[in-house]
Amino acid sequence: MELVGWTEETMPEVRISETLQRERDLSSGSLVTIAAVGLWQPSLCGTTGIITIHRMELRSLASYASTLLHEAAHASSGATDATRAFETELTQYLGRTAEHAIDGE
Repeated sequence: MELVGWTEETMPEVRISETLQRERDLSSGSLVTIAAVGLWQPSLCGTTGIITIHRMELRSLASYASTLLHEAAHASSGATDATRAFETELTQYLGRTAEHAIDGE
């Protein structure tokens, strides 16, 4: 999370869950439900909210990290999936992560 600009003080709480509700997707023009692997819930009390990740995402670091960063991008942008604001935030996360990987900073 620090790679993309979060600090310990601003970071959302992260929880692991055995179950998550199914997500609704209307992007194809019809209703499709899919198994959710992560969820960001904004807070009502001024914090950055809660990220919940499905336990199966712990099967690999890549699965966990990708879901965590995806949900963190929701938290930092406040945007929903498939919006320009969310895509921009994810793109910035990719750039910051690449910079750290290449420069080692």
